[in-house]
This record gives sequence, C-alpha cells and structure tokens, in this order.
Amino acid sequence: MHKIVGRGSIPPSRLPSLRRELVEFLLKDTCTPKSQTVSDFVYRRPHLNLYLLLKLDTEATLDVLRCAFMEDGISNASSSSPDSANKPIEEAKKENDITETQNALVQNTVDALIQIIDMNIVPTDKTSSSGDDGLIKDCPSKDIGYLFEFIAYYVALQRAKISKGVLCQILEYLTSDSQFSTNVSVQGSSPKNREKQVLALLEILPESDWDASFVLDLCERAKYHQVVH
Repeated sequence: MHKIVGRGSIPPSRLPSLRRELVEFLLKDTCTPKSQTVSDFVYRRPHLNLYLLLKLDTEATLDVLRCAFMEDGISNASSSSPDSANKPIEEAKKENDITETQNALVQNTVDALIQIIDMNIVPTDKTSSSGDDGLIKDCPSKDIGYLFEFIAYYVALQRAKISKGVLCQILEYLTSDSQFSTNVSVQGSSPKNREKQVLALLEILPESDWDASFVLDLCERAKYHQVVH
C-alpha cells in the first residue's frame, strides 16, 4: 500500500488512474477560481496549473511528472495471479492499453511544455524588472535547461515526438557551452551527460529530422567526440 500524508493508504490498483488525473489536472487550460495574486496576463496563459507550478519550482514540478510517468508493478503483480496464465491475450491488451495511455499523457505534457517555451513564458528564480508576473522573457536560464532535458529524455525513449524546430533548439542547448553549462544544479547537465543525450536522440530519430552538417558543427564546437566519430 502507498501512504499519502493525512489520507491514509491507497491500493496499488488506484495508482494508474491517480497519476493520470494528476497530469490531466496540470494540463488544464484554466485554473478556477482566479486568484487575486495572479495577474491578468498570467491568468490568460495556457496550461495555467502547470505553468504556476513550474514558476514556483521547475525542477520539483518535473520530478512530480516523472513519477507520474513511471511504470508501476501493477502489470507484473497481475501476471502472477492464478488466472493470469489462462488470460495472456487479456493481460497483453491491458498492458498495451496502459502503455498507450501513459504515452499519450507524456506527449500531451511535452506539447504543453513546448507551448510554454514557445510563448517565452519560462519561469525563473529571478524577478523581472518589468511587469508583476516575475518572468524574464527571451532570457536563457537553468529552467530552460530543465525543460529541454525533460523533453529530450522522453523523446529518446520514443514516448514523445517533437518538431524539427524544437529538436534544433534542444540540440543547441545540449551542445551549448556558454549559456547553460555553468548551471551544475541542472540534473544531467554535465558535458558528458549532455553528449549522451545527443547520442540517444540521434540514434532514435531518423536522419530526415535533423541536418547532419548542422549537428556535426554543433558537436565539433562542443567537443563531443563520440558524436563526431
């Protein structure tokens, strides 16, 4: 049984639907009722629930999403039951349905994060000099790194798809040495780990999705020898 502070325990069979409900809530376009502490500009943004949590703590919010996307042991537990051996087709269909649902949530989340990035609404740990929304627009920050690495991870797992333009932005980030690499607090942001992420993406995505000469130039400047060779 899984413990929830102040709520007792919940059965493992409840976890898949609970995780789905959590992600669906975060991906809602509006948050009602409107809080007086939220400006009209921010309130009109898409995926406001997700955005506000990202603004509060980007890294922690993405960690929660990772937990929601984790594979649980429900399928394994059900396969050990006495009747499971007699129902391989049903069990396989159940597992496939769970996988499809999870991947749909991952894709929807990735799409939402990309929309937030595209609208230049990137939460930061600094206060903007203009406006009351506490945002710094068109300014690289460690939070962009968190978002890009989160997206790249699930693309490499083939659980989400992105456009060529977004892929270009991610590759530029992963090979960047001046804007982002000083943020050692970003999980997996060391040059070695970023190089592994580039390799993982290039191994999964078809060559038609990226320009070989462009990627080669990026990796040569970043001294990513594994990619170059």
